[in-house]
Amino acid sequence: MRSTQLEVILDSLLPKLYSFSYALVGDEEIAQQVIVDGYTVFIMNEKNFVAKIEAESEGIDRVQLKKYFYFEIIKAIYGHIKSREKSLIISSLDKFEHVDFYQMKLLHRAVLYLKEIENIEIGELQGLFSLQRHQVLELIHNAKYALSSNISHGMDQLESLQ
Repeated sequence: MRSTQLEVILDSLLPKLYSFSYALVGDEEIAQQVIVDGYTVFIMNEKNFVAKIEAESEGIDRVQLKKYFYFEIIKAIYGHIKSREKSLIISSLDKFEHVDFYQMKLLHRAVLYLKEIENIEIGELQGLFSLQRHQVLELIHNAKYALSSNISHGMDQLESLQ
């Protein structure tokens, strides 16, 4: 696989990576920077793997390779955001329609987004976040419950104002 082919695979992942990053931080500029940082960490950690892939022939399963890159960069992005979580400004906290989502813990947002928006399977989420199956299910349940209870609570507050 030539480096240009590898670049095409990685470039095709950018929209999904951006969406994930933006869902976690709620700011366009920070989301873009986090992708660059996450990608850099991935490349530094996987330098030998990438060199091996580039040296091998065309017999590589591109779908599996793309999925591997996607998951590894997602891990790097999540790790980077988690390590800087206190210093990152969540600009969407003032947006009424997203405030409940951004008030959830980072792990809840990440798991819920990947499960509901990206349709990542439970088993894959286990691997991404080094969790047991019941932990992933609990995170998803708690995140959905938090969103639904906050929405209904917010509606109750709106109705009481009338």
